[in-house]
Amino acid sequence: MVLEEAAGYIYGLMLSYGYIGAFISAFLSHLVPFIALPYLAVVWLLVTTVPQLNPALIGLLSGLGAGMGKVSSYYIGVGGARVVGEARRRELEALRGLLKDYAALAAFLAAATPIPDDVVLITVGMIKYPLWKFLVSTVLGKILLCSAVALTASKFTEILGWLVGAEGGLTGTFISVATMLVFTFFVLKINWSFIAEVVGREGWRGLVAKVRREGLGTIFLSRKSRKSRA
Repeated sequence: MVLEEAAGYIYGLMLSYGYIGAFISAFLSHLVPFIALPYLAVVWLLVTTVPQLNPALIGLLSGLGAGMGKVSSYYIGVGGARVVGEARRRELEALRGLLKDYAALAAFLAAATPIPDDVVLITVGMIKYPLWKFLVSTVLGKILLCSAVALTASKFTEILGWLVGAEGGLTGTFISVATMLVFTFFVLKINWSFIAEVVGREGWRGLVAKVRREGLGTIFLSRKSRKSRA
């Protein structure tokens, strides 16, 4: 009920302030991670019910606000990396070395799809990826997503409304939080130093071959290795 009321407030904000409302409402709806507010459904409703507004501008400003709001996910990741132990920090540094060439692409793809993206964006923050690169990737992804929704809303109203989650609700929030917890668990359990060493020496194909030979458990931290790193 609360989420539905919040969605209604966001829609009212967009109706009252037009383009500026589109930016502000998208920013606010993304400022708190894991809360599954159906902002894309609001963009869809705005375009289809207020035809005098330019869909391209609605998409651009909504995407800009949404991408900037995701800075909260980035800083949650940064804060999380500071509170883990020294051994975990070393593993995150190894992960950073592996992802430094792909983090921008990962952030862009996560932001450009209507799936819960906090899983990826918080991880990017955990490896202390440069904030400006994070923002550029995330904003561009959100602009692409919101523009696609806004520009196609008039033709595919019923189908699009279902795809962007017009129902919203607590289910989406629960799924987002559960996914993030599971993903974070695996991020902290993987032996990133070992992976970085193997990839640096044998490449990704060498790592895949090693996992095939020795099993998936070879890339996870064992109890013995965790004790030695403590």
